[in-house]
Amino acid sequence: MADKNRGSTGEPEAERRIEAAYQTSATEIDLGCMSQLSHLRTLSVHHNQLTHLPEGIEQLTSLTALNVADNPFIEASEQGE
Repeated sequence: MADKNRGSTGEPEAERRIEAAYQTSATEIDLGCMSQLSHLRTLSVHHNQLTHLPEGIEQLTSLTALNVADNPFIEASEQGE
């Protein structure tokens, strides 16, 4: 996860939102600060109730590891896409 002492990078806000999603069994995570996380290399959102990847995840151009295990993802065709 991100270092909370990094100031304006958006990482503390992203961590807060991920933790809130975990605590409330949310089915989505609003990471509106995604553009501020473009240098992020690892993102772990495992053991949540996510049904799809966070919007804007493609902005994480430095991401090399993504842990989404134990989430009840649905296929795009089930979403009507």
